[in-house]
Amino acid sequence: MAYDPIRDAAGFRATLKRLADVEHLTSQAIVDLFNARRVRGETMSISRATLDRFVGGEDITRIRELRVIHDLLRSEPAYRSYFEEPAPVTGAADATSFVRAFGAFLAPDGQNGDSVRISDMVTSLPGQFVLMRLDHDPISVEQGVRISSVILTTADGGVAIEELQSYRTPDYDMPFEQTDKGFLFTHGPRIFFLMKELGGTAVKFGVIEQTLPEIERRQPVQYFQGYLMVVSRRGVFPRTRFAARRFSPNQHPMTSGILRLAEIADPRAVEHLRLDYAEGGLAQPA
Repeated sequence: MAYDPIRDAAGFRATLKRLADVEHLTSQAIVDLFNARRVRGETMSISRATLDRFVGGEDITRIRELRVIHDLLRSEPAYRSYFEEPAPVTGAADATSFVRAFGAFLAPDGQNGDSVRISDMVTSLPGQFVLMRLDHDPISVEQGVRISSVILTTADGGVAIEELQSYRTPDYDMPFEQTDKGFLFTHGPRIFFLMKELGGTAVKFGVIEQTLPEIERRQPVQYFQGYLMVVSRRGVFPRTRFAARRFSPNQHPMTSGILRLAEIADPRAVEHLRLDYAEGGLAQPA
């Protein structure tokens, strides 16, 4: 059962502190969101100082405001993983059974120093990321980089992944919407994920080759990179590189679309993605 932000004030405070530490979500940013979403004519208000006092342990009288803030944050895709998830919907049990069975099938017979532990992933990975990969459509932007929003959440003792794309194509100015969901798995020293398009046919297989900081440090991962392969109704798109940076509104005001490689501000991501443009490094679809 989801906790009440007032009856479980300690739990709500802990969530706000974790959002501040991991997502850099300040009290002022929360107040700005509260004010932006407030219904016109509504008399509720709360200041940054008041919210800071609540987070610091002081009981305040702005009960209605705290409930609104709780509901706003929980409704945001970037932050909902920090709140208890609702009960599974019909069909989720089948997916959970698959995750458990496939995870057990992949698990090595014995752990060693190179094996990735699921508990380390659960501690280090949850949050929202901006994912960058080369756009596989040759009629799009030259050296185009496809930008999407990736949300990692805890699920059934492991980590679930959801990729959101919503933008207008730069070639014909057509709307593009796609959501893919799946799970992360470990096999020895490797982390990989499988995703399927909701309501569509696309299937994605990705391998994470590097995280910063390293998973075993049990600190929030800020960056990860690897390789991705996509199979869809349009064909098979061979391996391409991807890079992902933890979402920050200050660094990543745009979370979905297609940009030129030269417009990417992250030097580590650019270095990783640029290798696919080397001769023979990027296979274009037929």
